[in-house]
Amino acid sequence: MNKARAMLDALMGPQRDQKKDENAEDWKDKSICKGFLVGFCPFDKSVVGGKRSMDPCDKIHSEVIREKFDAHKDGQDGSELRNKYEEYSIRDLEFAIQEAEAYGRREVERLRKEPRSKALTADVNQKISQMKRESLQLEKKANALDDCDARKKEELMKQSREVEDEAKKYEKEEEEKVKANFRPLACEVCGTAYVSNEEGEYEAHLKYKVHESYTEIHARLKELKDKKAERDRIAKEKKEEERKKRMEEEGKKGDEAEDGKGDEKKKEKSRTKSKAKGKNSRSKSRRRGSRSRDRKGKDRDRDRSRRRSKRDRRKRSRSRSSR
Repeated sequence: MNKARAMLDALMGPQRDQKKDENAEDWKDKSICKGFLVGFCPFDKSVVGGKRSMDPCDKIHSEVIREKFDAHKDGQDGSELRNKYEEYSIRDLEFAIQEAEAYGRREVERLRKEPRSKALTADVNQKISQMKRESLQLEKKANALDDCDARKKEELMKQSREVEDEAKKYEKEEEEKVKANFRPLACEVCGTAYVSNEEGEYEAHLKYKVHESYTEIHARLKELKDKKAERDRIAKEKKEEERKKRMEEEGKKGDEAEDGKGDEKKKEKSRTKSKAKGKNSRSKSRRRGSRSRDRKGKDRDRDRSRRRSKRDRRKRSRSRSSR
């Protein structure tokens, strides 16, 4: 039932049972996979979803809704919403790659513990088997001798132990060599582990579906990151241009303010000069008025003096005539 519902959602959208609205923006619904909308979801079952314990995407992957989204202004390249969904997709793609890297580390560790990490070549195993058979044969010969040949029996048993010890030593040395040359590695793209000195292992894994899927994931991540870097570059340049423009405008305002201050200073200087001139003219007027008043006062004094002299002369004249 749930599978059938999911299939219908993918084909017709989550609002298929509601009244049909051609203008409905279904892609904004939380149940819609945003990575699929912008072109690629790494957790789709056709990619790596459900593989290596990776949970498949539980959101709706609808071709119908993606077509509507692409036709709408929200789905146009460079739109704010599409850029936002692409950033969501970058996050998912990076998570998928991190999971592959972690899987590769676990696989390399597992290979190091496998029995084949100590596996010997056929030639070495054959030589060891031959040495062990030789040791057994010497032991049988010794056991077949009578007690009267105790000395020879002891010598054969000694040779048997020496051959056996030599076989064990040789086997251990060869195992150390194999272990030293056993280099399990993980593919940098998909995390698949392989043994570097095993011919054909690396080449064989390149044909696996999981390797193809992770190759696509890496390519998609690079594409989206390049787009984001270009957007960031343009936004930075625009911001820098706005900053320069703002600084130029502030510089012009500063120059205008300086010019205004200069004009004001000139006006103030002119007013100061005018005031000084006014003061000088008033001072001169006062001085002229003062001089005029002084002259008038002197004239009055002279007139008074003259009048007094005339009166004195008249008095003297009357005095003489009375005599």
